[in-house]
Amino acid sequence: MTAAELVIEAARVHTLTGPDGSGDGSEPTHVAIAGDRILAVGDADAVSAFVDSRTERLTFPGATLMPGWSDGHCHPVWGLEMTAGTILLQAGDLDQAKALLRADLPADGASGAPSGTWVLGWGLTADVFTDQSDIAGRVFDDVAAGRPLYLRFRDGHSGLANDAALAVAGITGAEEFAGASQIVVGADGRPTGHLLEMEAMARLESHIHRGSLSERAGRLGRLFDSMADRGLTSLQVLDANGDPFELCTELERVGELPLTVRFSPLIQPGVTDSELARWVRLQGTGGRRWRVEGVKLMLDGTVEGGTAWLEHPDLLGESTRPLWLPPEEYQRVVLHFARQGIPTATHAIGDRAVEFALETLATLPEELRRSATHRIEHIETLPEATIARMAELGVVASVQPIHALHLHPDGRDSWSVRLGAERAARAIPIRSLVEAGVPVVLGSDWPVADFDPFKGFAAAVARAARTLDDGRVAVPDQSIDRWTALRGYTSTSAIVRGDGEHTGRIEPGLSADLTLVEGDPLTMTVDELQRVTVLATWVGGRMRRVAGGGA
Repeated sequence: MTAAELVIEAARVHTLTGPDGSGDGSEPTHVAIAGDRILAVGDADAVSAFVDSRTERLTFPGATLMPGWSDGHCHPVWGLEMTAGTILLQAGDLDQAKALLRADLPADGASGAPSGTWVLGWGLTADVFTDQSDIAGRVFDDVAAGRPLYLRFRDGHSGLANDAALAVAGITGAEEFAGASQIVVGADGRPTGHLLEMEAMARLESHIHRGSLSERAGRLGRLFDSMADRGLTSLQVLDANGDPFELCTELERVGELPLTVRFSPLIQPGVTDSELARWVRLQGTGGRRWRVEGVKLMLDGTVEGGTAWLEHPDLLGESTRPLWLPPEEYQRVVLHFARQGIPTATHAIGDRAVEFALETLATLPEELRRSATHRIEHIETLPEATIARMAELGVVASVQPIHALHLHPDGRDSWSVRLGAERAARAIPIRSLVEAGVPVVLGSDWPVADFDPFKGFAAAVARAARTLDDGRVAVPDQSIDRWTALRGYTSTSAIVRGDGEHTGRIEPGLSADLTLVEGDPLTMTVDELQRVTVLATWVGGRMRRVAGGGA
């Protein structure tokens, strides 16, 4: 009989192996591990047969052992650029944003840095502008003092540059893009500096120095460490822009990734046949703890930026068309991958974007449509009929519950204002999706939102990281029960990414990917979930001791 190398004892083990996807009723407290696999699960007597003199024992009174938690949607590589500069997330108006930027300037004032030095910031919201027509980079010129300035909005789909930055990039007016990306110009034809969507943003961002490969790899490694320290054992990365594969190769050259990473590269409008063939060839390639699997497409943008694709325009008359023009090009690309059994993930925030994605997948024969997992990302507002259609077609919903924290119960946030009361009342409809039978994977969308999975868990079960003083939260009827939320971060996530036979549950034979925390997320208060102590994680049986420092 194989002997266990390690036996973990906790107050409770949530196996997620029961018939309903929760516990199996046996209330286990011990897990035995041999190599990278789970050897036995049960009480002390059940695992004793696998213990010998060489078996290490670790005991964690009061702790809960769970399958390794996964972030089902994040952008760690793109986020290296997205999060450069001053953090503006807390700025409620222009004066506050300017004060935060000034605080990061050299101590001797605005003239203390060379005129070519960029002023960068991220996390800006459209709410800082009292009138959306006032959005212009030059309003920050008093801070920039002649230097190029570029601020990224929180939604990740838009940026704001001053005239000095536009001059560096050679942007002098409107330009044509393969998709619906846009360089916004005023009535005089002069660029305002507002850049909508990836193609327009890339025109400017390509002129900002990103750092060397080793510098970027170091930043990515520190980010991965931070994510693992919050209990994550795997990531679904939905960008793969720039040099992510080189970065991961460099990290594995000098060490081991603290979690597993699955890349689904972003396919942009205007993609050529040769580029499509390249992404097909890359499927399944990777390193020890990372691989390329699936592709991502963005069918629309964001509600806040006016670039979502809605059935009816928003209240400012925007969000009326897809990013892919013509949209039939999106269909061609999705079907190209789907017919080869390659999973697709489509960013579709507006209701019309979700419907069009479903219409596209519905053209596939059922056996082909179900031969690979096809996902729709975000799903921020959706009528019941479209949700039912998702369930009928077997399409997965990838949702980020933490985005609910950006909504205000009074509906005065820019997202709700743009959509109007009826559509805002359907905000992030997780419960409706679950009750309809749609598989739901949960994630963060970092850097757009916090990657801490326990904050996301709190948002899923309570629609808030903490309730307001009067106890109100946004759209409380879309909260879900805790077992469902736990599955969204563990077993459902594993099944959707094709690892359901190897991980996502705690049972003999599966990979020893585990998350250990103090207390029990199934019984903690919402406030307690904000302060969860992660004790350790295991990836393939290898332990990372978190509390008190990484192993």
